Amino acid sequence: MTTNERQQLIAQYQAGADEVDRALDGFPSDKLTAHPFEGKWSAAEIVHHLSDSETTSGLRLRKLLTEDRPLIQGYDQDVYATSLNYNHRDWSGAGSLPQHPRLHSPTVRLYVGRRLAPRRHTF
Repeated sequence: MTTNERQQLIAQYQAGADEVDRALDGFPSDKLTAHPFEGKWSAAEIVHHLSDSETTSGLRLRKLLTEDRPLIQGYDQDVYATSLNYNHRDWSGAGSLPQHPRLHSPTVRLYVGRRLAPRRHTF
């Protein structure tokens, strides 16, 4: 992968939260917790998942950058969604999602091009 291709991917990552904002702009608030498809998440659940996933990814990336043999902890996203009440949480709490990619981007740039130690996964 070239440096330019890498930079394009980082820019795409940074723009991802704005894409979520655009998708939700004008979305009917009474439909945010609806499940229009059996067994699929609501819009609220998806946004809360994205926020928690960004937090988890940021921590994983920091472990990869700072530890010799980092243990990358897995998690069950469905258990998170249920146990953390994604569909009933205060919607304003998900408002931090747009900041995650902007906050993590400098760390992502540190990761680019580095040779990392072997890592261990729990999943």
